[in-house]
Amino acid sequence: MCPTGNTTLADPVAGGVWSSADPRIATVDPSTGFVTGLSPDTVDIYYTINPGCAVFIPVTIDPLPPPITGPDIMCPNTVDTVKDSVFAGVWSTLTPTIMSVDTDGVVRSHIQGMATIKYTLATGCITTKQISVEPLPVPTIIYNFVTNSLVVWPDVGWVSYQWYDSLMGKIPGATSPSVAAPETQYYQVEVTDSNGCKGKSGQYHFNRNQLAVNDPNKGHVKIYPNPANSTLYVASIAKLRAVITDVEGRSVIEQADAKAIDISKLADGLYLINLYDENGMRVTVQKFTKE
Repeated sequence: MCPTGNTTLADPVAGGVWSSADPRIATVDPSTGFVTGLSPDTVDIYYTINPGCAVFIPVTIDPLPPPITGPDIMCPNTVDTVKDSVFAGVWSTLTPTIMSVDTDGVVRSHIQGMATIKYTLATGCITTKQISVEPLPVPTIIYNFVTNSLVVWPDVGWVSYQWYDSLMGKIPGATSPSVAAPETQYYQVEVTDSNGCKGKSGQYHFNRNQLAVNDPNKGHVKIYPNPANSTLYVASIAKLRAVITDVEGRSVIEQADAKAIDISKLADGLYLINLYDENGMRVTVQKFTKE
């Protein structure tokens, strides 16, 4: 058996007492013969019916495989290798939906979760290793009206950034949390987190005309007062949804059917209000000051 494994011994003559020659290797229940392995070695288990009248059987405790080596963290849909210093064992997984493993110890992650890989020797003794499959980062692109640039949201201090556009693909040198948006086209950003996992945003269609300061749609919407102290009013014949962001692009207030927006809890400063129609199209974006 293996350490922590167990078995039950029996003898046709009833009334005897079971004992272990070395309880450090294996213990046995005196009355039931239930043996529990503790340490790798061989030990004699005795059955005694009277003093001097005993039989014994040697019980071998096989060693566990050494600990599995390999990654502790992986990203979804990546490949790595786990190893054990004792050969001829069999690899398997207890969590096949999260991670699979082949006969050579090559592991393939699938989805986020905690995977358990098992290594089994011919003796039946096993060791396991847990590998955490971390989620891919999911960045979003938003437009910063003040700086006329596209920025990553949320920006939680990713390890690296790379911007792409529909004209040239990878934008050379565009490796910061923001990028200038000079032309109307599609943009995308890829970020890398501290686990080495990479994730791309969806494609963001930047329309210079739609987001220009002199947006013609502004004439149909009035936002007042500006500066404002406690309440910002939106005058429009259409039903609009408001998203207020700070100058860094962080959303601070969202309100459906925005007519009177409570801004009393906002810190003083400059903000942007984005107004969307019922189809999710942005009608206008305007600056206002909270004081």
